[in-house]
Amino acid sequence: MHLGGPKWNVGDKCSLGRFGKSKEAISRLVTNVSTYVGHGDFDHNMTLNYRSGYTDQSQMVTLIEADGSFGKEVVYLG
Repeated sequence: MHLGGPKWNVGDKCSLGRFGKSKEAISRLVTNVSTYVGHGDFDHNMTLNYRSGYTDQSQMVTLIEADGSFGKEVVYLG
C-alpha cells in the first residue's frame, strides 16, 4: 500500500540512503522545523529545512592527463 509518501522497498532493493537496485535514491532523513515569534508590531518566522544526503551510484571515469591525453580509468563513487 502506497499513500503518497516515499516508496519503501524491502531487502536488497532498499534505496534508503543510497542509490539502490530500484534505481531510486531516498534520503534517510527529511526534516522541516518552523517557529514563529510575535512581539508588538513585529513578527519573526524561522524555518529550517534539512535533507540528508545519500550515496550515489558509482561509475567508471577516464582521467585526462595534463597534456590532454587519456589516463587510467577509475571508479568514481559520487
